[in-house]
Parts: sequence; C-alpha cells; structure tokens
Amino acid sequence: MNYPRNKQFQYPRRNRRILIFSFFLILVLILIIFRKPIMNFVGNSFQNLGHAIWPNSNKAADNLGDTSYIFKTRGGLNAENQDLKNQLLELTMKQTDYALLADENAKLKEIFFRKENRNLTLATIWAKPSQSPYDTLIIDLGSLQGIKPAQKVFAQGNILIGQVFEVYDNTSKVKLYSSPGEKTDAMIVGKDIYVQATGRGGQNFEITLPQDFEINIGDEVVVPSMNSQVLGLVVEVISDPRDPLKKVLLRSPINIQELKFVEVEQQK
Repeated sequence: MNYPRNKQFQYPRRNRRILIFSFFLILVLILIIFRKPIMNFVGNSFQNLGHAIWPNSNKAADNLGDTSYIFKTRGGLNAENQDLKNQLLELTMKQTDYALLADENAKLKEIFFRKENRNLTLATIWAKPSQSPYDTLIIDLGSLQGIKPAQKVFAQGNILIGQVFEVYDNTSKVKLYSSPGEKTDAMIVGKDIYVQATGRGGQNFEITLPQDFEINIGDEVVVPSMNSQVLGLVVEVISDPRDPLKKVLLRSPINIQELKFVEVEQQK
C-alpha cells in the first residue's frame, strides 16, 4: 500500500536548493561588479607576501653559499697556512745560519790579525769547564794533527789561557792557567816587576805585592816572552795597613763559556 508523501518534508528541500542557487547567483554578480577591486586586492596581497618571503629566502641562500664556500676552501686554507709556516721556518733557519757564519767569520778575522807571526793552529772546543773537569777544555786536535803536551793555548790570538796536558789521536785536554793552585810566572805591564800568579778557578788569579807598590784597576798582567801574552787584568786590590803585603785579584779578559775556537802554538 502506498501512502502520499508528507508535503511538509518536500518544501524544506526545495527551499534549500533555491537558497543555494540564490547565494551563488549573488556571488557571481558581486564578482562581476567588483572584479577589478578584488583582483587588485588579491594581487597586492600576494606581492606583499612575496616581498616578505623573497629577501629571507635570498639571505638564506647567500648564507648557505657562504657556508658552502667555507667548507670547500677550508682544506685549501689549511694547506696554504702550512706552506707559509714552512717558508717562515726555512727563512728563520737561513737567518740563523747566516748569523752563525757571520759571527764565526768575525772571530776568525780577529784571530788572524792577532797571530803576531806565531805558528798557531786553530782548534774547535768540544767541551768547556761546565762540561769537562774543572778548568779544563777538550779540543778537536790530537797527536795526528801534531799536537804535543805543554804547548800553549790562546784565545783570540793573543790571550794566553792554558796549555795542553793530555794528548790523544784526535783530541787533547787543555788545562787552564786559572785552575786552582796553578802557578804562572807573569809581569805587570809598565811596572817591570815579575810576579807569580796563582789560579783561583773560574778564570781568576791572585798575586801578592808589597803594600807600598802602586797598582791600579785595569792594569794588564802578561806572561813575558818576545811577544808578551795577556794573562789577566787587575779587578780588585785588597790591602790592610797592618799587613806589609796586599792581595791583587786578576781576571782573564775573555769569557771561556763564550769561546768556540782556541789556537794551539806549535813549533815552527
């Protein structure tokens, strides 16, 4: 059996259709009437949004590019830095070698002009008092080079510092005149008086003179010979009026620790 539909259910559906159709019709009319203002508004909105986004995106791209450049060139920069360090080290070594050669050249020239026609053989110091027994030197000449015991040893060509006392094939030991207790006959320059200088160690000497004998700081004391050789310079005078003698302290004019070469006097 069929029953007729209730009309109250048919009208609302029809009304909804009419309402939707009317809404779209009005919307189309609005778009037609206000098309230009709407299109301008939408265009401006997208343009403003683009202006806000594009700079940041460009900046991000630039930053990414910079970072990529840094990563790409870091290895190259490290290699260049190491190369510059190597060049600096090489230049420093060359400068050091040059300074060393210049110093040796100056010292050898000084020795040559002070030889005073003596037969001196140049020797290199291998060990100094700080590295060898007290107040002794070890040099790189020995019996194979004609070195013999008791030969005199000089510094800078004219400053007498000691004599050879032990000789080996290619080395020799030199005992300094300043060794403690070592006695050396000497003369005070300009006074024509002979004295005996006693070693006190460390390039120092001591002599004894009468209380009334005049001597001054800086006076030279030499070992007398045809060509007198400097032994030491007066550095201090110790006297007591109650004592008939006074003590005079001498010191070698050169510093053994700064020497690189010595000269051994050999018979012609």
